[in-house]
Formats: sequence, structure tokens, C-alpha cells
Amino acid sequence: GEVAKLIVKAFDLADSGDSDTGHWASNYLNVLVAKGLVPAGLDEDKNLTRVLTRGEIADLIYRTTIVVDNGAEFYEPEITLNIEKFDIELPASRTILNHSSTWLPDLTETGGGFYDDAVRDRTILFAHSSIWDFDPTPYGAVFKPLIGGEPMQDETFTVTRSGETKTYRVIKNTLVSEGEPDYLIGHEFIPEETDFIIFTCDRDITDRWIYYAEEVK
Repeated sequence: GEVAKLIVKAFDLADSGDSDTGHWASNYLNVLVAKGLVPAGLDEDKNLTRVLTRGEIADLIYRTTIVVDNGAEFYEPEITLNIEKFDIELPASRTILNHSSTWLPDLTETGGGFYDDAVRDRTILFAHSSIWDFDPTPYGAVFKPLIGGEPMQDETFTVTRSGETKTYRVIKNTLVSEGEPDYLIGHEFIPEETDFIIFTCDRDITDRWIYYAEEVK
């Protein structure tokens, strides 16, 4: 209960104060549940009296930070990427990875995912890929067409999140070596109008193909 109230107050989320009936922190829990901020298994009043683990508290704070920083109404755990040209349809889960850590070994360990860069108002989706048939992740085979920097200049793809589908057009792509995360953030190479970035491994795994795209409005 104390954690729920602390998060609601710390992030200035709308609330109606302590509950008059039931558990005193029910109102705070309801605020978090309504925004999708509470992990499965913690969204019932019976959990208001138990001690949370550090991991559970970190998850609550992370989800709330994502929603607040992006001005969102609800926490989105998954988006779907569709590149019709290559018959790619990929559901991607949100990850806590950021621009400084989304390189090897993170790609091979997690397979892929997405996160929002709230500062620059863009989304970054990454996925491991390789030319091998025994690729260990479900992303490998799906993203295989992008290996080698398949030409996508002016090609479009769609991204669906929270039931809304947006179309993006590829502006530019480039090959960079592992350990150059600047190409995902404020690097001078990145077109200013970039709204969405896709990146994946190249044939030798240690290089990355990065695709920059802008939303088609």
C-alpha cells in the first residue's frame, strides 16, 4: 500500500486520497491499474498488505516513468511491426534497454524489443538476426531479409500500438560497427525528422544495420 501511494504522489498522478472503505490504499492501486502500470499478479487489493521485492518496485517505477515521460494514458507492453515488402510481421515487447546497452550481448540474449526515446520523441525497435538456419531467437528468421542493408529508401512500414496503426517511411539506412550507440541518439548522421528507428545485426553479427524513418501523416 505504501508503495502504491508513494508512486502516485511522486509522479503526481490524479488520485482521490486514502480509501474510506476496504484497504486504505485501494484508491492508489486503482489509479496504477487503470494505467496498466501494475504487473500481473499485483493488481488485487490482497497484495496491498504484502512486502514487494526490489524487482517488483523497479518494474512499477519503470512503467510509470515510461507513461509519464511520454504523456501516455496507458502503459504499452507490446507493439507490432509490419514490413509488407518482406512479409515481416513482428510483435515486439517493451524492454528496459536503452541507447547505451542495446548492442551485443543484449541483442543475442533478449532477441529483440522496443523502447521509447522520450527526449527525442521517437521509438527504437531492435532485433537480433543472422544468416544461420539454427538462429536461437524467433527474431532471427523474421529479420533475415534486412541483413545486408536491403534497399528500403522511401519504402514504408506500419507500427500498431494501443489499437492505432501508423505508417512510417524509411529516410536513410547505414551500417555501423558494434559499440556505436550514438547512431541511435543525437548523432549528426540521424535525420532530424526521424520518428522511428529499426536496427538489426549484419552477417558477421558484430555490425548493425540501422534504418531511420519518419511518420507519414
